[in-house]
Order: sequence, then structure tokens, then C-alpha cells
Amino acid sequence: MLEEKLKGLRAELIDDEIVTVYSFSNSSNHLSAVIGIKDGPLAGPLYQYEIINESSIIIDDGSSSAIKWDSIEFAHNQLTVTCNGIKTTYQTS
Repeated sequence: MLEEKLKGLRAELIDDEIVTVYSFSNSSNHLSAVIGIKDGPLAGPLYQYEIINESSIIIDDGSSSAIKWDSIEFAHNQLTVTCNGIKTTYQTS
């Protein structure tokens, strides 16, 4: 079920200063990102993700660091995740 919710999902961080937008592929376990600071430099890395269970994924760029999202919840066009103990909300489309 989580896999179907992620396919084609666009998730934009709700923040006044930081830009983070994840765009999940419709056909694979890949996603692209736009990461940076508003009115500042942006980067566009590509990632793979792995579903751990119905409420957790690991986002990996192939290096030694990875991002783990836990407690994934969808409600009212928003995605809420816990990453490194911090609850974060994204606007979805």
C-alpha cells in the first residue's frame, strides 16, 4: 500500500527558508530531489528508496549516508514523516 502512495508523488517541504522537493518515480524505486535554500543555491540529486515496512523507507544516494523516514502518514494533501527524531511535513501533489 505504501508503494502505491509513493508512486508519482511530489512532496514539498513546508518551510520558510529551506527548499526540499522529492519527486517519486511512477515506475521504479527512484526519486529526484531539489534541495537548498530559498533565494539561494539548489542541488538536484537522484536517489533510490527502499520500503522497510508500511510506515518506513530509506532514501539512499549510494554513498555512506542515507535518510530514514519513519512514522509516514498521509492526510489532507500532506505527508508527515519522522526523520532523525524530527517530525517533518510536506505538501503533496
